[in-house]
Formats: sequence, C-alpha cells, structure tokens
Amino acid sequence: MTNVLKYSADGTATLAVSFGRDALEISLSNPAGDRRAARGGRGLRGIDERAAALGGTATAGPHGGWWTMAVTLPVRDILP
Repeated sequence: MTNVLKYSADGTATLAVSFGRDALEISLSNPAGDRRAARGGRGLRGIDERAAALGGTATAGPHGGWWTMAVTLPVRDILP
C-alpha cells in the first residue's frame, strides 16, 4: 500500500483478499503513475522473496493502464 501512495496516478487502489482451503490470494491494482520516481527500496523484490520463502508466488507489472500485483500463498501446512 505504501507503493500506491508513492506511484498511483490518483492515490486510489483496489485490494482483494481470498482465503481458501489451499491458498491465500491477495491482489492489488491501482491506476499506473510515474514509475520513474522509484527509489531503490526492497518493495516488489521483498514481496517476491517473502512469497517464495513461504512456497508461494508473486507477480507485479503494468496491465492496461493499471499496475497490478498478485500474491498466492499456500495454506495447506497451516490448516488441519
């Protein structure tokens, strides 16, 4: 959400969270803004590394004028 504040064209975002038997899915979309303002933080790389460490995946990038990010984390080891 901090990246939305930094880079969204209008400061708005749509967040969706879905929890199922096998996975937790999180998606975030915001109107694409000026990515040239990026400042070398760990943002997307950190999300990708954390998702992978938990056996999940993370994707992010531009799509039709929007910036989208999706994270899927397995929950099979958490639930009985």
